[in-house]
Amino acid sequence: PGVVETALLGHTTSAAIKDAYSDWKTTMGGGLQPEDIARSVLFAYEQPSNVCIRELVIAPTAQAL
Repeated sequence: PGVVETALLGHTTSAAIKDAYSDWKTTMGGGLQPEDIARSVLFAYEQPSNVCIRELVIAPTAQAL
């Protein structure tokens, strides 16, 4: 999954993990906002019943992996 700005990292106690993640995120120009994910889910939900969206891959434009 792509990087999304959430409070999840706040549950990590390792400063090394937090620092590395922050550096990586800065290199990419930041993560997606929760609203970006919500719009994608809403788009899939609003499709007519004859449309089957089997998979969504969502990531910031600059995220390579």
